[in-house]
Amino acid sequence: MVTTRVALHISKCELVDFFTLDCLWLQGLLLRAKPDSQIAVVYVHGVDSNFYRSHLPIFVFDYIKAKGVSVFLVNNRGHDPINLLRDNKGNSILSGGNVERFEDCLLDIEGALDRLSGLGYKKFVLMAHSGGSQKVAYYLNNKTDARIVGAVLIAPPDDYKVFKKVLGDKYKKTIRAAKLRIKTSLADKPSDEFLHFKSARRILSLCDTDNFEARVFNLEQGFHEFGGINKKILIILAGNDEHVEGPRQLMLKLKEANESATVKIIKNAKHSFIGYEESVAKEVNKWLLKNALSNICF
Repeated sequence: MVTTRVALHISKCELVDFFTLDCLWLQGLLLRAKPDSQIAVVYVHGVDSNFYRSHLPIFVFDYIKAKGVSVFLVNNRGHDPINLLRDNKGNSILSGGNVERFEDCLLDIEGALDRLSGLGYKKFVLMAHSGGSQKVAYYLNNKTDARIVGAVLIAPPDDYKVFKKVLGDKYKKTIRAAKLRIKTSLADKPSDEFLHFKSARRILSLCDTDNFEARVFNLEQGFHEFGGINKKILIILAGNDEHVEGPRQLMLKLKEANESATVKIIKNAKHSFIGYEESVAKEVNKWLLKNALSNICF
């Protein structure tokens, strides 16, 4: 069923490339609801992933296309563990989830929005899965963008707890080594000294709560940055998420931190929501019509 659904949309999609604000060349897939569509959901993938790995945006498009809402699935510079990007002069730039600078997500997201604006789109909803949620939250914390009418965060992980658990007894040693290395010219180079061959800067961004990416969805940090987002937000949690401890407690804390947030739990779903894509799409559609798109004339 999933394969059939994807195949049907591939014949109607457009491969759209764009430049980030620092002139890196990225690509995305535009599922256009109708030729004159002016509203789009922009999908931001998770850590080490890419725009085509998850089927969630395809399912969401099935529900919202009748309202004239398109979906743009985009790669950011952190797509896949390692990649080579081109800049506007044809130079090759080493990038990927192992070496990206998290803060550069501002350049990627704004570049994607600007590209769609050039195609006639006027309003956007940012949608992210997994570690893409941290990037959307960071964008909303740092940019005053009137084009954004809301955000959907699907299974935002507590990166600090996830990576601390994976590192186990090596956690403190890893953080010390990364803090020493980040002071050198090797700060952004992938290293076998660190988990999954990541760079020192990347390890600290994911594992050290001095960094936004590690702390924004960490329960002990109080969700202060999340509470500062002034857009309407839908968060969808997986009932059996292997990367989150206590989704119900998390739901209550997120609601407490930001009164504009709606939080839903998909019972029994795991982090990837495989087999539960339809449930996610229904929740997104219902929320969009009631909140982010309620004051927009179609």
